Amino acid sequence: MYQPFNILKILMSFMCIHPPKFCTTSELKLSMYNFLTGLAVAIELLSYVFYFPSTFFMYKSGSELTPFQAFIALYGISMMTQIFMMISTRSELMDIIQSIHEKYTADGVHAEVENEQSRKRSLRLFSAITVLQVPTFLGGIINSEYIGNNEDSIKANIHFGRKNPERLIAYLPWLPYDYTISPYFEVTKTLMYIALTMGCISMMVRYSLLPMLTFYINGQFDMIAKRFESLKPTDEKPESDGRKLIEESLLNDVIRSHQQALSLSKRVIVYFRPIIVIKTIFYFGILADLLYAVTEQTAGTAQQINCCFCLMSCGYELLLDCWCGEYIARKSQLVGFAAYKSEWHNMSFKVRRSLAIVITRAQKPEQLNGRTGFIPMSLETYIQIFKASYSYYTVLQNLNKSDPQI
Repeated sequence: MYQPFNILKILMSFMCIHPPKFCTTSELKLSMYNFLTGLAVAIELLSYVFYFPSTFFMYKSGSELTPFQAFIALYGISMMTQIFMMISTRSELMDIIQSIHEKYTADGVHAEVENEQSRKRSLRLFSAITVLQVPTFLGGIINSEYIGNNEDSIKANIHFGRKNPERLIAYLPWLPYDYTISPYFEVTKTLMYIALTMGCISMMVRYSLLPMLTFYINGQFDMIAKRFESLKPTDEKPESDGRKLIEESLLNDVIRSHQQALSLSKRVIVYFRPIIVIKTIFYFGILADLLYAVTEQTAGTAQQINCCFCLMSCGYELLLDCWCGEYIARKSQLVGFAAYKSEWHNMSFKVRRSLAIVITRAQKPEQLNGRTGFIPMSLETYIQIFKASYSYYTVLQNLNKSDPQI
């Protein structure tokens, strides 16, 4: 388990979410860590804040990159809100991760196979996310240095009367100072790359944290399902007290492990509820806006390609969360099926009654949601969000047809 989570902890340490052990040995080191990482996060946040006036300036100047610029601003603020939630509750998050590790350690040989499977799945997921993020990071550098929004930046430099209009900062035509003068230009450029690096790290943390926790929670349900399914009568006489005690002891041990797994899954669900609400509301509107921007842009242009990339990125992140919710629900239900597959018909009445309670409990699956009964994250919800976004998109199209200036 330590390998994938250790990688994730290193990334979270850059985001002020997980202080390294050497920083927790003294108050001074912890304060320095909080200050430096908090400063890096603040630089990333400010970059997204400055995107809003830049977007307004591009809109007023009639730039075709306005939809893409608006998406970056909104997506950045949404992501930073989630990161700040994690920072404010970082002790709770670390406690959840530690509790999962302790649960696998306590289960010992029973959880060896599931532990290894969860570790491999987490590593594969993290490798896939890294493969996606590296081109994104390199593309951001290339786009900033060689493509960017040069025309809009030149217009802004001339409009604001900057001394060196040929010096450009991509996607930030508006800044509250003349960044074309040295050393402001070099400092701004450096801060831009810090923000770009922190943005990629933030995305990797958001993309991988919930799925990794889901893998390990579901590994617990798999292990418990196998233990329920393997329950069978002992070799003692059917009506002997010794046989009843052995069967009840084995069952109680599995039920206790099941209750602990349910408690862990509940803690993960409650922790991610505010993040799920923010993301769902954000994606409902932004998916429709991006779809509208894609269909309105000239085919094959850089603007359309950028908007298509943003649309796929949003769809991918939303799919990850919905898939995690679906995965947890299905795995928690499997415990009930596994309990029914045991040789309950040959066991004592007390054991059969306990198994009936377990089966009844498993009929209500663990559900990742924004609140109890609200925004259940599942593949069905994923389809419904896209349907609602498409309905909003058709409204935008009809408004555009009735008033072309919209």
